[in-house]
Amino acid sequence: MRNAGIEVVEALKVNLMRVFLRRMDLRQHRKMVMIDNYIAYTGSMNMVDPRYFKQDSGVGQWIDLMARMEGPVATSMGIVYSCDWEIETGKRILPPPPDVNIMPFEEASGHTIHTIASGPGFPEDLIHQALLTAAYAAKEHLIMTPPTSYPATTCCMRSVPPPSAALT
Repeated sequence: MRNAGIEVVEALKVNLMRVFLRRMDLRQHRKMVMIDNYIAYTGSMNMVDPRYFKQDSGVGQWIDLMARMEGPVATSMGIVYSCDWEIETGKRILPPPPDVNIMPFEEASGHTIHTIASGPGFPEDLIHQALLTAAYAAKEHLIMTPPTSYPATTCCMRSVPPPSAALT
């Protein structure tokens, strides 16, 4: 990638001094691809075939999922990317301003999505506060499912709902 002119930066480089400054297991785990500040891909992009990875550990198989998003949410993900870049390099890059033509997206589609960042450089309780705000703001229904919580194949076959907290 560097040979092609792409600037590559290691996130949270291994450093013995880090032991004293922050948690050892703290890592930048975000997986995002940004295209022209309008299209974003996020989710699991692991490069491992689950049929062959850690077969003896009993973790079972999984399916990596990735989502493509367009519109204002891609712009907000670009802001998160810019923050990550500044944390790692000390260089501030500003994403381009949002295109006014994509802002009516929510009204036209009827869907709302929020970008909430966590990890190094962000307040520790940011996601907790966002979830509490969503719970207090709910008028009729609230369904929350953690991103790593999903039903096993046998549950799907029996039509068992995924583990989630639902308020109706």
